[in-house]
This record gives sequence, C-alpha cells and structure tokens, in this order.
Amino acid sequence: MLKIALMKKHFELLQSGLEILGLEVPSLSLNKFTRYIELIEKWNKIFSLTAAKNREEIVIKHILDSLSIAKYIKGPEILDFGSGAGFPGIPLAILLSEYHFTLLDSLSKKTRFLQTVVVELKLANVTIVNERCENFFPKKNFSDIVTRATCDLNVLMGILRRLITPDTQVLAMQGKYPEEELSRLSDPCRVIQLEVPYLEAARHLVCIEGRK
Repeated sequence: MLKIALMKKHFELLQSGLEILGLEVPSLSLNKFTRYIELIEKWNKIFSLTAAKNREEIVIKHILDSLSIAKYIKGPEILDFGSGAGFPGIPLAILLSEYHFTLLDSLSKKTRFLQTVVVELKLANVTIVNERCENFFPKKNFSDIVTRATCDLNVLMGILRRLITPDTQVLAMQGKYPEEELSRLSDPCRVIQLEVPYLEAARHLVCIEGRK
C-alpha cells in the first residue's frame, strides 16, 4: 500500500508540474513518464545513472527540468549531446512525439539503458548512438542540438561546430547564469531564465543560433 501511495504522490507531482509549465500531456504519455521513472530507479541501483535519491528528485530535477525547454524546440530533428540517462532527450521525445530525437553518448552502460527505455516505452521517434561526438557522422542535419551542462560553452561549441548548420540552434541548459563563459563566447546568443516547478535552484537556457 505504501508503494502505491508513493507512486500516486509522484504521479500527481508530475501532473502538477506539467500544468505549471503549460504542457498538455495525454494519459499514454503520462504512463510512459511513470515507466521511465521506474526504469531509472531500477538501473540506478546498479549503474549509478543519476544522483537523484528518490522519485521526487527524478520528477523535479530531471523530468520537469528537461521539459522546461520544450517550447524552445524548433524540430523536427533534434540531437541530445551527452544524453546520459536520457536528459533532456527522453522526456522531450515523450512529449514531442512528432519530432525525431537522436541521443548521443559515449558510455555504453548509459546507451544500453537508453536502448531499454526506447524498447520499453515504444519510442519510435528515438535513435540511440553509442559514440564520441568526434566519431559521429550523421547523414542528416539537426534543427536543434540540446545538452544539459555537459562542459564549458566554448568547449561545447568547438565540439559541435561541424554539426551546426545555419538553421541549427544549440540549446545549452545551465544552472547559474554562466557570466564568465558567456564573456568568452564568440557566438551570438540569448539567455533565458527557466522556471522549473518545485526546483529551488537557478536554471538558465543559452540559445546559440547557427552562423549564416
């Protein structure tokens, strides 16, 4: 009974957070989020996919945090660079099922987990790639490249440069306002302050447009 009560509590937390973000999610997608959380919990015990200690932290720090950038996605082809346990790629793929997501990560234990998620959740719009970025040669262009605090912004742009077209936008999720990194960034950008429901921490999104 306690497990059921906890599941209900976190399901309601997710629903409430989605409402605050202004996102309408059908029941099937809500079920996929729930299953995703269960898989994170299961695999986390063995592979340490995330530092989140419980379902509440997973919902707030990972699911809702990932979805806070949903309205800034252009689509239809999105690359999640350094996806890890699937953030922000998997939550966005569940929500934005009309777009295709490529999740790139060099750690095989994480891409094995992501492959399991894709199968379990039946995510036909997600492709998993286990490769370092310098060895990744896609046959398509990306409208969006998303990443969550993977490295310094200048280092990030150096790594991603060859994947960026004039129509590509890079969406780099950050914590505190990255003033020092921005002062060294030569690429034009804008910074958006994100509001993540129930998260008591600063969150920002650095939007870098492809060079013409």
